[in-house]
Amino acid sequence: MSSMAWGRKSLSACVVALLLVSILAFAAPLTPAYATVVAPNVSIDYPYIKIGDYATDPTRTITVENPLGNPGITRIDIHVPKEAADDTPSGDFASGGGGFINRGTVSPAGTGPWVISYPGNPAGAVILPAGAAGKLTISLDPADSVTTSGVVDTYTLTLTFYFEGGATATRTLTIYEGQASSVSVGVTTTGTLKVGQSISLKVVLDTACQGIPLKLVRVAPATLPSGHTDSLTPATVTTGASADPAATATYTTTYAATTYQLKAIVGTLEDTAGSNTEGALMETATSAFTINPEVPTKVSVNIPPPYGDPAKPTNYITDQRVKGITFSLADTYGNPVAVDVASEFSLLVSLGSLSIGKGTTVPIAALASSTAAAISPPAAPTLSFVSGSYDWTGYGANVYVKVTALNANGETTGSVEASISTTGQTAHSLQVSWSAVPGATKYRVYIGSSS
Repeated sequence: MSSMAWGRKSLSACVVALLLVSILAFAAPLTPAYATVVAPNVSIDYPYIKIGDYATDPTRTITVENPLGNPGITRIDIHVPKEAADDTPSGDFASGGGGFINRGTVSPAGTGPWVISYPGNPAGAVILPAGAAGKLTISLDPADSVTTSGVVDTYTLTLTFYFEGGATATRTLTIYEGQASSVSVGVTTTGTLKVGQSISLKVVLDTACQGIPLKLVRVAPATLPSGHTDSLTPATVTTGASADPAATATYTTTYAATTYQLKAIVGTLEDTAGSNTEGALMETATSAFTINPEVPTKVSVNIPPPYGDPAKPTNYITDQRVKGITFSLADTYGNPVAVDVASEFSLLVSLGSLSIGKGTTVPIAALASSTAAAISPPAAPTLSFVSGSYDWTGYGANVYVKVTALNANGETTGSVEASISTTGQTAHSLQVSWSAVPGATKYRVYIGSSS
């Protein structure tokens, strides 16, 4: 065979091989390439179950969040230890699917320990895509008694997740089984409670059942005004099994209010109706207590209209005649502080500034500055008619007159009113006379036809 013929056969064989490889590559299914699988986030709504027999097994809801970037979850298994239940536990997807899709039939297996499987339908179908969250339920018949008297039994539920492509991941949840019936929070700090103060708390759980983590929450006020903060330290406490099994914590807030209440709860549920609270603790909030403002550190001055400029701070004076000035006090956190009737405020007025207390200065318009002495209103004027040309009978039955005095401080209030009858006064002038007021630079006469 010539070398040319051999070359043609070799080339043909290569072409056939390449075609076969291309066809096989095209026919092979494409499997998505995922980065390292991240274990889903899990939480349980209420991890405490009171021991005893129940007509209906207590049900708890577990939330699963599959992170973005993960493959879809195709099955979830929950492993339940034998000691955690007297009978075979059960489970289901939450009502309406709870966010899961392609839901199969949930079934438990084993005689203790047990495995509850939450599969897809058909088998292998995705039940929770990446970035989605779903809820599933588990029902347990708790043990009839605790292993060690007075101490809660702690059990671990292990969740195994199966993903597209064959990867797996696990998470654990803790449940507590005991016989406590109530938990309460009390304030142990005595005396007047104030903002910024570290207030001591005592969290008491039944001595028959210790060791449950309790989350401290504020229930009143429901919210704090903008700019205010509070803190509970620590935010979660666990009662012990000592002679004094209570747990302690502290509370601090910047907001002064007459009604504060705190509560210690298990998980995220409070004592509400429904199967999820089967065996729930009775959570008693603190008796209402008051947190008072601190000592005042801020003084505010209010100048009412028309003496203040609305376009500027309310304590900017724009008129010579200023009255109705009011003061308010606040503590460091801005809480109003009641002004004691015995409190004294001194104002030093000078051109361009108003000093209030120590080191506080606010601007004043130049006209507000004056060294003139305060003056009193004039005494009641004397009225009489003299020869003139005005017909007063058409003015009214009587003429009423008041007089004010003025100087750089402004205008006084009116004098005592004087009046005179207009009967027969058809061609007369009204004469008004009054005694001079010391310090007055001018006067105003107000005349009216009615009092």
